[in-house]
Amino acid sequence: MSVDSVLNNWSDYDEKKIKNGLDPDFFSHDESWEIHYLRSKIRNVYPQVDDLKIFEAIEACSLKKNELRKSFVDNVLTKLGLT
Repeated sequence: MSVDSVLNNWSDYDEKKIKNGLDPDFFSHDESWEIHYLRSKIRNVYPQVDDLKIFEAIEACSLKKNELRKSFVDNVLTKLGLT
């Protein structure tokens, strides 16, 4: 599977970001709802991956204030050894 599997159907995420005046193409690791959203998306595709491992990978990849969503998700999946 690929990053595209995790990025499939983020319309509810997009709507919330737009509603808050933010660009949905960028992932903000400072927002807990975004971190939990990504965790949920990863678990839907990779149910065998432990939540703590996902949170650790997100934290380890959170070097930039805002990063393009696709790039960030790809980095997290790489950190988890899934790509």
